[in-house]
Amino acid sequence: MSDCSAISDRIPKAALQLLRVLEQAKERGWIVGGAVRDGLLGRKDEPDWDIATTATPQRVMELFRKVVPTGLAHGTVTVLLDGRAFEVTTLRGESVYSDGRHPDQVRFIGAIEADLERRDFTVNAIAFDPLRRELCDPFGGAEDLRNRTLRAVGDPLRRFSEDGLRLLRAARFCAVLEMNIEPLTESAMAAMAHALDKVSAERKRDELRKMLAAKQPSRGLEVLFKTSLWSRVFRDHPRLATPPSSPEALLRRVDAVENHETLRLASLLTAFPLATAAQGESEAAKRWLTKMRFERGVVSSVADLVAVLGIALPCPDDSIAVRGFAVSVGPANLEGALAVQGAILRADGKSEESLEALRRAVGREMAGGLPMTIAQLAVSGGDLRKELGMEPGPRMGELLRELHAAVVQGTVRNERAALLTLCRTLIAP
Repeated sequence: MSDCSAISDRIPKAALQLLRVLEQAKERGWIVGGAVRDGLLGRKDEPDWDIATTATPQRVMELFRKVVPTGLAHGTVTVLLDGRAFEVTTLRGESVYSDGRHPDQVRFIGAIEADLERRDFTVNAIAFDPLRRELCDPFGGAEDLRNRTLRAVGDPLRRFSEDGLRLLRAARFCAVLEMNIEPLTESAMAAMAHALDKVSAERKRDELRKMLAAKQPSRGLEVLFKTSLWSRVFRDHPRLATPPSSPEALLRRVDAVENHETLRLASLLTAFPLATAAQGESEAAKRWLTKMRFERGVVSSVADLVAVLGIALPCPDDSIAVRGFAVSVGPANLEGALAVQGAILRADGKSEESLEALRRAVGREMAGGLPMTIAQLAVSGGDLRKELGMEPGPRMGELLRELHAAVVQGTVRNERAALLTLCRTLIAP
């Protein structure tokens, strides 16, 4: 783990300027939160540069020209400086959290140690004063970072009762920061799992999204299992709400798939043995994703991919079966479906040789002119009107589908003359 220089070297000049203005006004300021934590870990991601200060919000607004009062009730304003935005929050203590998210009241205080005491985990309760090069770490967060231990600040039951989202944040930190939960904190998570019910779907979605973007999402997903949070996250999914008792091997499939949101969500939602038809799986995925407030495009893409993952893989040597598989899966989902199938094989320790042979076979068929959609046929509805005198309507659409199926089955070539000949045969009285 890096020393304080790893933080100092990355602090934007505008943040240092902000801290100097506070200093000149006889106020103190500290870098707090993820920027300090990630700096000590040597992480290269660009963090949010949040600042805690002894100055009141009113005083901050007097000291800087461009200030947005983003959270005055909780002592927070956003200072715009040199093209960057910095959240600046007055040191504060807090009362109870009646709504399970926000403190009912805050009081401004003068000690950074007391401000850090209200934070969720020790690794997030570290402050750094770059002007003095002083690290304030009253709860041993730096040591926990060295040991990769996630520990609640103070009483873990109280921390989780204050904001149920901290339960998911804990699981997310285990995945993203590759940490292990301290036993008392883990026990408190299990005891307070019900606090997650107060959390909005959007906030839960965002934590799950960050977890799935980790190198090993399974580290966080396993925490959900061990602390009874899994059934609460997936309570609206008819099958995932009651998963197998030993899910580790199946969750490795989520790790094995490419770090792409659609692929990982589809892999997660099909991680356990299918209990219903593929269409049922797709609808269940769509309902759960919608309730979790995922965007429409994500819902549609994942549900489509979940549906095609239920299609059996053909023998690579059976060209007709390969063609039918490619068309059934569709061009939009073909690469994704093969990627998830490959992840399943890797996670299960099986050879991908047959899958690679299938990928090559599909490639050959597509390169040979396989029409993946009706629009790729050598004839169109306009041709049927012009050559055969057909009127637009259901029968024309049905006829085009029959022509497409015939090409896929290899009974006719995708050539205009051949397709028109077949069409005349199909409509003959």
